[in-house]
Amino acid sequence: MSGALCSLGLLVPKTQESFFKPYASEHQMWLITGPEHDVLRRYLSYQKEGGFDYIVRLTSDCPVFSPLLADQIIRKTLLTRSEFGIIKTPDPYPDGLDVEVIEKGLLKRIERFCQKNKAKSYKEHVTLCLKKDPILTHRRCELDFMVEFNGLPKMSIDTNDDLSRLQSLRGQVFWIH
Repeated sequence: MSGALCSLGLLVPKTQESFFKPYASEHQMWLITGPEHDVLRRYLSYQKEGGFDYIVRLTSDCPVFSPLLADQIIRKTLLTRSEFGIIKTPDPYPDGLDVEVIEKGLLKRIERFCQKNKAKSYKEHVTLCLKKDPILTHRRCELDFMVEFNGLPKMSIDTNDDLSRLQSLRGQVFWIH
């Protein structure tokens, strides 16, 4: 993936720390833990501990992604000095190829928004508020996704059927493991 990246982090619930610790250590990744339903807290901790200006978000329920598209959205976000970069997947293209780039100031604004509005669901689904309330983002860039994967309507894993469908694609697309 992008040469612009300087560190990899694995952000997991505290209850899963012992499971992921050997993997993070072996791959020289940061391991950040926190409350299960407060992903935002983990992002803020990772950003603060590493002093990063941007966080690139790849989620575990979207294990199939294109490194080329990830590179493109990272570069576009940095070049345009945007606060939020997202790969846009319009219908009928697959849902679940999420790669998002989030600037540190925007993470802090999301935190204040959550505190002010008592929006607990946005602490777990961090960028959902940016999709529903775009006023939070002052500088946003999008990358249009224009490649179809076998006409599949969805690439995220939310059910066992989703997992089976994606396992059948192994070798055809990049797979995070």
